[in-house]
Amino acid sequence: METADPRVHRFAWISIAAALITIVLKFTAWWITDSVGLLSDALESFVNLVGAIAALPASFAGWIVVEVDVPEAPTNLESTRISAAWIEEHLGADAFTANQGALSASGSNPR
Repeated sequence: METADPRVHRFAWISIAAALITIVLKFTAWWITDSVGLLSDALESFVNLVGAIAALPASFAGWIVVEVDVPEAPTNLESTRISAAWIEEHLGADAFTANQGALSASGSNPR
């Protein structure tokens, strides 16, 4: 169900973060205690994660993040172009298709 209310999107991300933190804590507790009950509870927590992801709007296409630890390019623009070329080479040219409108609107199209 698509909604125009931006709070739904924000709360979905809060729920995803909470589910991931809960999963990490429960798996850590299982690892420390070797309790089958904690393992079962940790695995069950994935249901909450799936539910939180399902709450994202249908129009959400995802993000692509490229981290440049040691930029070798002389400018930020050239670094962006190198990152875009890497994405196209490894993920395909259509990796930008879903977010092309957002990139063009912000004036930061990396191509």
